[in-house]
Amino acid sequence: MSIETIKTEYLAELQTITDAKQLADFWAKYLGKGGEVQKLMGGIKNVPNEEKKAYGQAVNEIKNWAQALYEEKKVEIEKKVM
Repeated sequence: MSIETIKTEYLAELQTITDAKQLADFWAKYLGKGGEVQKLMGGIKNVPNEEKKAYGQAVNEIKNWAQALYEEKKVEIEKKVM
């Protein structure tokens, strides 16, 4: 899956999450050990040496972006529970 595809699907799916169980499943799908972002990180070995730095930076950016949005959603769900 490409970075842009992951971003698009991530945002769309994040909007549908309404409880902690869905959020946990979402984390596993995208940010967990076998998640889509981790797959991107593992794909660095397939990138030509001259492109590794740019690829690594792009993957790191999506990882940080995804984690920030996840944390926002987590806080939103925790507030609903209280």
